[in-house]
Amino acid sequence: MIRFAFRKYLFLLLTISSLWSGLHASPTRVRIGLFYEWLVFSAVVTPEQGEWIVVADSFAYPAQGMTYVSLVGDRVLFRGENGMKRICEKLLLRPADSTGVIAIRPLHIPAGKRQYRGILEIIPEPTGLKLILDTSLEEYLAGVVYTEGGETAGIEFYKAQAVLCRTYTFRHFDKHGDEGFHLCDGVHCQAFLGIPPSGHPVYRSVTETRGMVVTDSNGELITTAFHSNCGGQTADGHNVWIGDMPYLRPVKDTFCLYGRNARWTRSVPLSDWENYLREQGIPEEMLHPKAGLEFFQPERTDYYRLGDYTIPLARIREDWGLKSAFFDIGIDQADQDRVILKGRGYGHGAGLCQEGAMKMSELGYTFYDMIRYYFYGVTIQEYVGKEEIP
Repeated sequence: MIRFAFRKYLFLLLTISSLWSGLHASPTRVRIGLFYEWLVFSAVVTPEQGEWIVVADSFAYPAQGMTYVSLVGDRVLFRGENGMKRICEKLLLRPADSTGVIAIRPLHIPAGKRQYRGILEIIPEPTGLKLILDTSLEEYLAGVVYTEGGETAGIEFYKAQAVLCRTYTFRHFDKHGDEGFHLCDGVHCQAFLGIPPSGHPVYRSVTETRGMVVTDSNGELITTAFHSNCGGQTADGHNVWIGDMPYLRPVKDTFCLYGRNARWTRSVPLSDWENYLREQGIPEEMLHPKAGLEFFQPERTDYYRLGDYTIPLARIREDWGLKSAFFDIGIDQADQDRVILKGRGYGHGAGLCQEGAMKMSELGYTFYDMIRYYFYGVTIQEYVGKEEIP
């Protein structure tokens, strides 16, 4: 029995070695840097579905129950629930088949537990443990769509997000190539907080749009911008990023007007607002009378204007931590020593408005309709070679 078990895990180890050497050539898999926005020094890793093995350097063991991993100097300490303990240069956890699910819970940081499918690689770094997930493109996209789109949206909305997320993946593939993986799981790339529950419709959205991407009039993959709520009008792309993106033109959007993030209000002491304007180079004489500070933005514009002086609205949004750059400024009629900022929308405002697209899905629009509504003059097509990654 022992000899049989040894042969079984030796075979699996050889299989891992073979697969590992070919991962970079596989067009249907991606390597994702996990917990990229955190410093992880220790974690609990738990197989939650299927059989798993642990490979510590060249030694393979069956993974049974929780596995504790931590950074010890320039090595990884592996300690199994069954008493197995080893210090190694690199740790690998691999499922026996594609149905395996593993949970990772970093210790001492508030990131929580996340579930994944794929091969987990743990590498010691001076700044902590580097966690890399090798997973199928479909699992990754499903996780991104679920993270970005939430739990209860309509299937056509999920399809729109799947197409946009796939387009981003292909356009920015190997963004972290010098770090040993393709993309990270943070907002620097695409938020990816693990896999959805089994049977969730996001899996269907990925399957039914397999290979589909969005291209511009030159056949190039587009910048797949999206945000929570545009407040009734999307932003021009050049107001958000440097560069000409003709497909990111302002769009009047009535679908999102009653969304959760359609409106917001911020009250600011008048003295704080005046001090801020002084810091931005607005001369003292422009601050009086205070009624002259009022500003109205019936349609999106680029600047807050006081006479000949201007301040980029995007800068004001960043400096004050506002939900959007689409807002009006007025004196509080109930308290003349305060300024009221009445805003619309949540996010940068360019590209697809998620709450607007969700409403479109409820009303029976297709994902084609949504993408063409928010992105001007684009084409939805199959990427050359299906899921092949450039």
